[in-house]
Amino acid sequence: MTDLRASDEIQGNVLTPFPDGEQAFLLLHFADAEGARALLAEILPGLTTTASLLSSPPRVCRGVGFTASGLRKLAPLWAAGLEPFLAFREGPAVRAPRLRDHGPSAPERWVFGTLDPGVDAVLTLASAEPAAAGEEAAHWQERSRALGVHCLFDQRGARLPGIMAGCEHFGFKDGISQPAVRGFDRAPAGLLPAGEFILGRPRLAAGGGEAEPLPCPDWMCDGSFQVLRRLSQDVAGWRAQLARLAASLSPERPMCPHQLAAKLMGRWQSGTPLALSPDRDDHSPPEAEYDYNDDPFGYKTPRFAHARKMYPRDDAFFEKDWHRIIRRGIPFGPIYEPGSETAGAERGLLLNAFMASLENQFEFLMRGWANDPDFIEAGDGPDPLIGESGEPATLRHPEGCPTALRFERFVHTTGAVYAFVPARSVVARLAAGEGT
Repeated sequence: MTDLRASDEIQGNVLTPFPDGEQAFLLLHFADAEGARALLAEILPGLTTTASLLSSPPRVCRGVGFTASGLRKLAPLWAAGLEPFLAFREGPAVRAPRLRDHGPSAPERWVFGTLDPGVDAVLTLASAEPAAAGEEAAHWQERSRALGVHCLFDQRGARLPGIMAGCEHFGFKDGISQPAVRGFDRAPAGLLPAGEFILGRPRLAAGGGEAEPLPCPDWMCDGSFQVLRRLSQDVAGWRAQLARLAASLSPERPMCPHQLAAKLMGRWQSGTPLALSPDRDDHSPPEAEYDYNDDPFGYKTPRFAHARKMYPRDDAFFEKDWHRIIRRGIPFGPIYEPGSETAGAERGLLLNAFMASLENQFEFLMRGWANDPDFIEAGDGPDPLIGESGEPATLRHPEGCPTALRFERFVHTTGAVYAFVPARSVVARLAAGEGT
């Protein structure tokens, strides 16, 4: 089995994360292929790979992904081989109705990812040092202008300070429950084949074991599909909803807003799973092993809870491992402080995820689970964090008499891109003009 940790082909941030002190995402549009190739030739020497990130991480990590339109401009012959990858070819703006991105989440409201002008590439810059990624972003914006490449948007993200470090704006610890990859992670059990996230590698077979890699052109091997999704969070609205719903509960089953928030998320703010500590936060390790086999009706962890919707942890019934994604989220915007000068500022989370199939992984999670009020069973309700449905959610109790809760949505999509992050040698071939 190939040790993926030694790969100088797979780009960094896919299997091992970039530092999350500060990150910048430059959304680029190619006016012409010549200028784009010249820019890639300059980016290439500092492109961060898995091996380099693990052995000698640079001051600023650098990664690049291309949308279908970008590949059509750079390598039209290669792009002809994208026929099987419909979601990638269409992009998230076209597929927004499938994901229920409408109203406040509609593409016409997005700050990036709309169809005209389209994003052709995503340049990701990351550093643990304050301001380093920003300095690098300014440099690449200048080089882009000089070469005729347009920077459509400069999206920044940063780790929140103080007690909010490692959390998203609603106050919950983020980035936990990541899949472990065979040939990369050292976990004793629960390893998934690399082909679930890296093209050209063995995938998960029905019933376990490994299957043949997902069919793809040779140039896609050791690459991964990327979803960059900008999610704005209304913290004040979220807190007001929690207070309202908590006040509406029966006196026989009272909950404070903090407890109700844990029910909605499936975890306490520390990351401790309700499955291990349903009544209070005992600060069990967020990555501790657990399942929901002893809680089929959702008395401890509601079946609509975000964590349970996104990862049901039941191989036999849900084939859960077929839909896992690698998530690299980072917040943007200031911490919400009522009454402060920045209280009205925009804030949220940048979901940066990697997978082998957009349709069977990211889009399946959104369409088949988050937005389905009848998953796991009829009446369970939508995901209270990212789901969109007019149906209520059912909070079940051991004594019977379930409680119906209606959620408003306080997380909205305000930008989205589907990109492909190719192997380092493929970026070099694109810079050299192959595929034309």
